[in-house]
Amino acid sequence: MGAMEKDTLIRTRDVASMLGVSVTTVYRLVKEDMQFPRPISLGPSFKRKVWSKNDIYKWISKIKYVSAVNALKG
Repeated sequence: MGAMEKDTLIRTRDVASMLGVSVTTVYRLVKEDMQFPRPISLGPSFKRKVWSKNDIYKWISKIKYVSAVNALKG
């Protein structure tokens, strides 16, 4: 991803694919991890939730950073 590419909205299954997890796990992350990005509602007439692709990339970067710091701590 570039410095800040144009943000796009993606579906839950795309988030799951980016993370290499199931859709169920994505919703578990929403419920259990307060740092995980929240889904976006497109309005009352839309059942489907979408996600900011940039928010997902930021969360992945944060997780990688925390993991690296923890590895250095031993």
